[in-house]
Amino acid sequence: MMSLGASTLAPWLAYIAAADFFIGTYPNAELMFVFPVQNFFVLVTGSMILMFHSEKLPLNQRIILPQIAVVASLAVVPCLNLLAVEHDLALKLTLLAQLAGAVCVTVYQSASYGAGAMLGPSVTNSLETGKGLGGLGIILARMGAKAMLPSTRAGLVMSTNVFFAFSNCLVITSIVLWTAMLRDPYAAAKIKEYEDQRQANNLAAAVAAATPDPKNGVSRAGNSVEKSKLLELESARSYSKVNEQAAAPSDAWTVLRALSLPAGVVASGFMVCLSCFPGLTTSLSSRTLGLGDWFPVLMVFAYNTFDLVGKSLPNAKLLFTAETLPLAEACHLLFIPAFVLVARRPPLDQGPLLAFFGSDEFAFLLVSGLGLFTGYITCSAMMLGPGCVPKHQDRILAGQMMTCCLMIGLFAGSMLGVGLAQIA
Repeated sequence: MMSLGASTLAPWLAYIAAADFFIGTYPNAELMFVFPVQNFFVLVTGSMILMFHSEKLPLNQRIILPQIAVVASLAVVPCLNLLAVEHDLALKLTLLAQLAGAVCVTVYQSASYGAGAMLGPSVTNSLETGKGLGGLGIILARMGAKAMLPSTRAGLVMSTNVFFAFSNCLVITSIVLWTAMLRDPYAAAKIKEYEDQRQANNLAAAVAAATPDPKNGVSRAGNSVEKSKLLELESARSYSKVNEQAAAPSDAWTVLRALSLPAGVVASGFMVCLSCFPGLTTSLSSRTLGLGDWFPVLMVFAYNTFDLVGKSLPNAKLLFTAETLPLAEACHLLFIPAFVLVARRPPLDQGPLLAFFGSDEFAFLLVSGLGLFTGYITCSAMMLGPGCVPKHQDRILAGQMMTCCLMIGLFAGSMLGVGLAQIA
C-alpha cells in the first residue's frame, strides 16, 4: 500500500519539483500557482462525484486502469522536450497532461482511501507514509538529475526528462507491486473482505431504492420486476454473514456529522499547507546563502523530508484524539502569516531580528516546520476519522469523505495562495 500512496503523489510532485524548469520555460504563465488550482479543482469535484458512484466498480479496476493512464500523461512533458514542440502549443499540452493526471489520481486515490478506512488505520497510515516516501524520493531524483547534468538550458531540459521518467517508473512500480500483492493470500483475503462489504452496501442501497416510498407507495426502483429480484436477493442473504454486512448504511449527512472534527482538521490543514507551499515557497529567492536556482528545489526537498517524518510518527504515537486535534490545527494556522512575512522579504540591514526573518536559514526552518506539522496533523486526522463512525459498513464512505475534505482543503489553499501572492 505504500507504493500505491507514493504513486498518488507522483503526477503532482513531478510538476512541482521541476519548478526551475517550468519557471524558466514559461516565465509569464505563473505555473506554480496555476498547477495547484487546476490540480485540486479536479480532485475536489472528482472526489465529490466518486464518493457516491465509484463503489459500483471493483477496487482492482479503480486502481490499475487510472494508473496506466497516469503513465501516459507523465510521458507528455519529456516528449514535448524531445520533439521541440512550439512554445504556446507545448504550454497547452503541458496543462492538459497535468489535468489528465489529476483526473486519474482522483479515481485511484479515492478508491485506496475508501479501502483503507474499511481495512483499518494501519492501512491508511501506510498510504500516508507512502506519500511521504514518494515525495522524498521524487525530489531526491530531481536533485540528482539536476546535479549530474550541466547548468545550461540543455542540461535543465535533460534533467527534467530524466526526472519525469523516474516519476513514471514510480507509478509503474506501483502497478507491478499491486498486481503482485493480489497473489498474496493475506492481501487477497483483505481485498475480498473489502469487495464483500462493497457488494453488500450496493445491495442494501438497491433494496432501499426498491422499497415503496411511504408517501405514495411507489417503488423508487420504478419497476416491480426489478423490485422482486432485489427482494429475492435480500431474502437469500437473510441468514448469512453477508446480510449482517448489508444492513443499510447511514446516509451521507449522518456520516459527515460523525466525521466533522477530523474532516475539518484535514481540510484546514491542507488549506494552510497549499496556501504556503509550493506557490509562496518556490517564489522565494536565495538571499543569504547564494543558492541560486537550487533554492526552490532545496525548499521542496526540506518540505518533503519533514512531511515524511510527520506522516510516519502517528503510527508510533498519536498525541491527539479526534476532539483535541482542532487545537493543534489552530496553532497550525499561524504558518500563513509567517510565510507572508518571509515572502515580503524583510530587509537584511535593519536589525538582527528582521535580518533573521529575511534569511535563507529562517525560510528553510519555516518550510521544514510546515512539512512536519502538516504531515503529523493531517495523517492523524485521516487515521482517526473513519473510527468516528459507529457502523462498520459506513467506513468506506467515511474514508472517501475524508479524502474529499482533504481535496477541498488543497483546492482552497491553492486559491488562497494565489491571493496571498498578490499581497506578499
